[in-house]
Amino acid sequence: MKRKRKNAEAAKAPVEESSGLREVLVEGIRGVFEGLPEVRRGANTQFTQAELSMTAFAVFHMQSRSFLEAQRRLESYEGRSNLGTFFRVERVPSDAQVRSVLDRMGTEGFLEAFDTVHGELERRGLLGGFDFLGGRRLIALDGLHYHGSGKIGCRKCTTRKGADGEVRNYHSAVTMALVSPDMPGLAVPLRPEFITPQDGELKQDCEINAAKRAIEKNGERYNREGRGGAVLLGDDLYCHEPFCRKAALHGFHYILTCKEDSHKALYEHLAPLDRHTGLHKVVERRIPGPGRSETWEVTYAPGVPLTTGEGALKVNWLAARVTNEKGALYTCAWATDLKITEGNAVEIARAGRARWKIENEHNNTLKNLGYHLEHNFGHGRENLSCTLAALNILAFLVHTAMELGDPLYARVRRIVGPRRKFFGDAATLSEYNVWDSWAALLSFMLDAKLNGPKPHPAIARNLLRTPGVEK
Repeated sequence: MKRKRKNAEAAKAPVEESSGLREVLVEGIRGVFEGLPEVRRGANTQFTQAELSMTAFAVFHMQSRSFLEAQRRLESYEGRSNLGTFFRVERVPSDAQVRSVLDRMGTEGFLEAFDTVHGELERRGLLGGFDFLGGRRLIALDGLHYHGSGKIGCRKCTTRKGADGEVRNYHSAVTMALVSPDMPGLAVPLRPEFITPQDGELKQDCEINAAKRAIEKNGERYNREGRGGAVLLGDDLYCHEPFCRKAALHGFHYILTCKEDSHKALYEHLAPLDRHTGLHKVVERRIPGPGRSETWEVTYAPGVPLTTGEGALKVNWLAARVTNEKGALYTCAWATDLKITEGNAVEIARAGRARWKIENEHNNTLKNLGYHLEHNFGHGRENLSCTLAALNILAFLVHTAMELGDPLYARVRRIVGPRRKFFGDAATLSEYNVWDSWAALLSFMLDAKLNGPKPHPAIARNLLRTPGVEK
């Protein structure tokens, strides 16, 4: 009922125009791709690397595995295609051409496109809603497994032996996302860090090593002057002294889940404390929405040793219990380097709780709600699997950016509903007609939703050209 009510309200609103954000982002991404070093040798350069890279990005932007095939057919009918009007790739390359070149291109260069998108969002002031804890940004981290196979593998796979003795190849990444308790339904993707075999490592790569590389690479990028340092949010895996010290070294603060069974020394120190010896408590009632109320009970203690031994890192510990009129909703505990006071204890706990958004609103969306990240789009021998995953996440970032900054896109998404439905409708319409622009496609979809479907001569004409359809 709530979804129907929202759709009805969206249908009554005045018609918005596209902000042009998507076109700026696509041009910026293309500029990054044009600057990538050439990996090919010889005369087999019918398509530029930028064209091949944009083609792969286009498939993920449209979330249609048959997009290229449909555009080839349109190109033969109309002399142009949506690959050209949407992405400025005037000829449609083959899947094999795209895969062959991308397999040889390192993933790192493609990640620069994430910076381009974020730079434009910053310039337009679209990320202001993510400021929290006095203007800081919250960055959630989480490990994401996106492919596994006992039969195929590549140089970037990690391996694991199962209980049955079979060795399986895996692809995983540490994903990072900008989150905020005050921005429901949104997690803005940042650069992923892929878990791959590293030169000089005696042991296999792992999530915590990849996370350390991520904060080393991105300390200057995400810790801008005047913000006081971004705050890393992570599960209990990250709440250990080496990672905490590495985060601080590169300018990050942290709020990390701190479980009792894996931090026995810390909880032994907490056990004898009371309100007279360093244990503090704050109770606050919050109204998260109409007709809803929550009570936050936060207990905290400053300067607690994270481990045993001389020179152990001291952290500030806090735990939250959230209830409503029906009973307990949520309990968790964290370790942080942020100073906790009676005035900010609940806000720090809310920030810690926002970690779940990278699981539900980022990784789960990528795997189960329209992006099919776990599908094997192409494994290759070197970089292909990682590169395609990066482009898929980049497409998710661009879609998220449009939700933040393009009223036309946001409205169509609200009216159409689930991502799978939106992607399916957009792909189908793009299969039977060449649209002059992305905004023209969205405007047609919006008009059809508001005023009912209308026949489109070009769609009807191209439908009759489709094999298997009676003329």
